[in-house]
Amino acid sequence: MPSKADRPEQAERGVFTPRRSVVVLAVVLTVGIMLGLGLGYVVLRSQMATPEQRAAAASPLEPLTVTAPVLREERQQTVTLTGAVENSDTIAVRPALPQDGSASVLVKSNMKRGENVDPGMFLAEISGYPVFAISGAFPFYRDLTLGDTGEDVAQLQKGLEQAGYSPGELDGELRSSTQRALEHLLRDAGYPPDLLYDGSADEGRESSASGGDSAPLLVPRSLFVVMTDLPVSIVDVGVSVGDPLDETSTLMSVTNGPLVVTASISTVQAANVTEGQSVTFTVQDQDGELTGTVSGVESDPDNPDLSSIFITPDTALPADAVGRDARAEVVTASTDGAVLVVPIGAVRSDSSGSDYVLLAPERANDETALPERHPVVVREVIDGAAVLDEGTAPPEGAEVIVAQSERGTSPASDDAGDGDGS
Repeated sequence: MPSKADRPEQAERGVFTPRRSVVVLAVVLTVGIMLGLGLGYVVLRSQMATPEQRAAAASPLEPLTVTAPVLREERQQTVTLTGAVENSDTIAVRPALPQDGSASVLVKSNMKRGENVDPGMFLAEISGYPVFAISGAFPFYRDLTLGDTGEDVAQLQKGLEQAGYSPGELDGELRSSTQRALEHLLRDAGYPPDLLYDGSADEGRESSASGGDSAPLLVPRSLFVVMTDLPVSIVDVGVSVGDPLDETSTLMSVTNGPLVVTASISTVQAANVTEGQSVTFTVQDQDGELTGTVSGVESDPDNPDLSSIFITPDTALPADAVGRDARAEVVTASTDGAVLVVPIGAVRSDSSGSDYVLLAPERANDETALPERHPVVVREVIDGAAVLDEGTAPPEGAEVIVAQSERGTSPASDDAGDGDGS
C-alpha cells in the first residue's frame, strides 16, 4: 500500500486519512444528538404546561399593593441589655494603725470572702494586737483611757452593747464598767486583757500583785475598725498574712446592700429610663424570668455615648450569683394607653415636609380607583409604628398603603402624592 510519502501531492493539499475522517464524523454526531435532546425537552415542557400557566407567562405582572389597617393599641419599645450580677454599695475597710508609726504587719486573718461581719467580730491580728469590727459613724481618732468623755466614748459604748458586752451606762464617759466589757471582748477572742494597759503585761501583773498602782488603761484606736450598719458581707479580702500595712491598705471590701444587676445602655436610650421602672431579667444558672426595678442610671465618665443601669431584684439573689452573666429587658418608650398607629412605612412626606398616608381604594379590584391622600401628624415612632395624632388620623380599621407597584414600576411608586415615602 503506498505511503503518504509516496503521494506528495495529497499531503501538500492536506487530504485526510481515513482515521481522521472517522474522528470528525463522531464529533459531529455527538453534537447533533445533544442539540436534538435539548430541543425535544423544550417542546415537551411547553406541551405539559397548563393553559393557565401559559396565559400567565404571556401576560404582564399584575400590580402589587401592600396594605395595613389603622390599629388602636398600646405600644412599647424594649431593648435587651447584657450585664452581670454585682454587689451594691461596696465599701473598702482600712485599718486604724498605731499613731507611733511602728511597723504594722498582718499576723493573723479571720476575714473570708462571702462571710458576714457582725458587731464585735474578731477580724485580724496586726503586730500582736487584735482588731475587732464595731458599729459606728466615724473611725476612732485617739486612744482612750479611764475618765475620757466624748462622742467617741459614746460610740465605743454603743458598739460594745451591740456586740453583746454591757458597758454600763451609755453616757459617753469611760468608766470601769466599760473597761470590764473590753476585757471580756479580748478574752473571748483568746487575747489577754493586759493588752489594754499601758506598759508591759509583766509590769502590770507585778504592780497588781504587790498592791501598787496598776498600769493605766489604754484602749488603742487601732483596736477597732468602724463600719456602719453591721452586719455586712465580705465581698473581697485585700491582704494576706505577712503583708506590711499602712493607712491606705484595704483589709477587705464589704457591702450591706442587695446584689444588683449592672448593664450598659446607650446614653440616648438611658434618657428614657427612670428610677423605679419595672424590669424583667434572667441570670445565668438561675431558673425562670426574674423581676426588679431600676435603682439608678449613671453616665460613663470615659464614654459619653454609654451609661450604666442598675437593677435591684424584687427577690434577693443568692450570694454565689456574683459575677454571673445577666440579660435584661428594659422598656425605653411606651404609649400612654391605646393610640392609633400605622406601620412607619405607610407614612410619606411631600416636598413641603408634610406627612400623609395613602388610603387604599375601597374597591381593590377596580383598576380605575386611585388611593386617597390623607394628611396626618406623627406624634412619635415606637417599635416600628408611627403614633398618629387623634385629630388627623384615619378611622380605626382603615386600610393604608404601605407599598405599591404598577407594571414596570417599583413598589415605591406613589400615584396619589407628590413626595417620597418616609
